[in-house]
Amino acid sequence: EKPWMIKGKKPWDQDWFFGFLQIGGFNTTLLQGIRTEKTAENKVVILSELQKKFPITDEIFQKVLNDESITLEDAVRKKRLFVCDYSMLEGAKAIEFHGEQRFITAPIAIFYWNPTPPEGYPKGDGVMQPIAIQLGQKFDSELTPIFTPNNCSNSNDPNGLKWKIAKYVVNASCAIQHESVAHFGACHIRVEPMVVAAHRQLSENHPLLKLLIPHFRFTIKINDSAIHSLIIPGGTVATNVGPAIEDTLRIVKEAHEKWRFDDNNPDRIFLDRGVGQDSLPKFPFRDDTLLLWKAIKNFVSGYLKAYYENDSVVLEDTELQAWINEMVSPDYAAIQGMNGLKKTENHNYKIDSLDYLIEIISQIIYIAGPGHSAVNFAQYPLMSYTPSVAGTIYHTMPSKNSNIESEKDCMKWYTPLDGSLYTLSFEYLLSGVQFDTFGHYNSDPRVPYFNDPRVSEIVLDFQEELAEIEATIRKRNKERPMPYLFQVPSMIPNSISI
Repeated sequence: EKPWMIKGKKPWDQDWFFGFLQIGGFNTTLLQGIRTEKTAENKVVILSELQKKFPITDEIFQKVLNDESITLEDAVRKKRLFVCDYSMLEGAKAIEFHGEQRFITAPIAIFYWNPTPPEGYPKGDGVMQPIAIQLGQKFDSELTPIFTPNNCSNSNDPNGLKWKIAKYVVNASCAIQHESVAHFGACHIRVEPMVVAAHRQLSENHPLLKLLIPHFRFTIKINDSAIHSLIIPGGTVATNVGPAIEDTLRIVKEAHEKWRFDDNNPDRIFLDRGVGQDSLPKFPFRDDTLLLWKAIKNFVSGYLKAYYENDSVVLEDTELQAWINEMVSPDYAAIQGMNGLKKTENHNYKIDSLDYLIEIISQIIYIAGPGHSAVNFAQYPLMSYTPSVAGTIYHTMPSKNSNIESEKDCMKWYTPLDGSLYTLSFEYLLSGVQFDTFGHYNSDPRVPYFNDPRVSEIVLDFQEELAEIEATIRKRNKERPMPYLFQVPSMIPNSISI
């Protein structure tokens, strides 16, 4: 505990922690900026559209901030208002576990980047402050009212326990989206078809396959294990994550079909969602991961330029062209959104740009390494204490007329002890295995993995840059309200190996 924290309240139960989770937690993929009108940021949320289903008012906003001088539109114009909308969970059904019915909803949570931290928040030049939560996609003054930290929306919550449960429900919804989409969908099953296509089309001594094999290691095996034990009826996911397994897989499928390769380039994802540096001054995941992304691109650029002098050499590489075509072919990997490719007369695809090849290879390595690390290794540290974060909800959502009189009453929403212990032990396993270290390729220090002398210096430069990034992140972590460890290079493996 730190001096600025609320006395007598555990850190996980405080609003600063709930706000920090959105930018330095286990799932930072959903936070979106709010704008008054459409902009080039194509994944932001328009305030007027949001208010149609979540009718937050200036009065509610001002009472939470204890500041009548700022309106919602003021906050939006200053790019300080953000939302996490769990609409992907709408319509999902929950199942029984050990005879106890579970529940699920699709909440919406609004946050404000407050440049003047209030009491109970870390001191500094800004904090992510939770403003309001609605436990459903459609507002109802009785069934799905707006909950706020100080009950200023008059939702019959004088002791703040409905707000506590509202945060729990948002965290549970975030955990569901995390395990199904951000982790399994956007990492594990995203990389697998790339692995298969590479081994089918690139020969063993091809420099691209040589580069990618360490970043593909164990991915097919771990996915096969998941298919036979995790994502089956009665399996680990069905036990630890709220929806029926059919709905979990539907959520994965819907997200998979919407995913586009170029749109998920780290240079774009934050800007498109309205959470770039100009909107959000501090965002630990973004700030750290972009250092890694730059280092990866530098490394890949140097490596590829050792083999491809120009665009013509790229175009003439028949194995590369076959791999690229198989990745985007609807009959094979069916990856969509590689907009830098060219369509040929026979409806195949080709790549004729070295710069775009650098982007593709860099992004594959990024997903397999830092991208997966951010969602995998946060599981035990941040998702194993179920009163704080769980993937299950064991009671109906609080309404305006429901009463929660004591902390003990909150227990009925939480995961029971047997389920909690199972979650803890499994997430300890998932977060506790690291086969190798990102950017380090020699399994035997006496035998270099890359035997091409042109590559040796490039690899050393990459490792030196990663060491500098590690020092930068560790320095940043001393100034953060809690350390963000999931992009520390030495704690990232090369591949999706767990």
